[in-house]
Amino acid sequence: MKRHVSAELDVDISAPTTLEFQIAVAPQPGADVDESLSFVLDGKPIAALEISGLHGNRIHKFEAPVGNLQVDYAATIVGQTDAAPVTEYDLSMYLRPSRYAEADKFYGFAATEFGEFADSTTLLEKVSSWVGIRLNYVPGSSDPIDGAVDTLLAGNGVCHDYAHLVVALLPNVGLYAGRPATQDDTGGL
Repeated sequence: MKRHVSAELDVDISAPTTLEFQIAVAPQPGADVDESLSFVLDGKPIAALEISGLHGNRIHKFEAPVGNLQVDYAATIVGQTDAAPVTEYDLSMYLRPSRYAEADKFYGFAATEFGEFADSTTLLEKVSSWVGIRLNYVPGSSDPIDGAVDTLLAGNGVCHDYAHLVVALLPNVGLYAGRPATQDDTGGL
């Protein structure tokens, strides 16, 4: 299998800041990656520090002064690999409520709105459809720090707001990492 991915960003930086980008493909056994990544500020290349995460995810970080930043990433991936196994650490760390997907705040609401389904595909489709109908797509309607609660209350959002709301609702209606939710998963709610 051969796949191509790319991302181009054009960002005007109005105050000096630390930037982190997580756009590069994570290396996986069984897949060969040929890639290019560049950060150019006002025509001058910027070197970024690459930080590796627990699962091989790659973050590129640097201090950026005021100016126009151009980011260009392209990769060709050849091969196929299995999904990384889900460990107990993953279940503990990544299934907790977050500032963007406050699952613990939707417990009663989600159960009342959706009930529980035996079929996880049907449940995912129902929740995703509900979010798509309930929200209005309005560019610029949310801040980078808005979470799922803010999105639901506003009734507006952009792509990441839709995703945060779906992710916050699913644990409360029986879908948690491909298995039914339990009281232990939701903090004993």
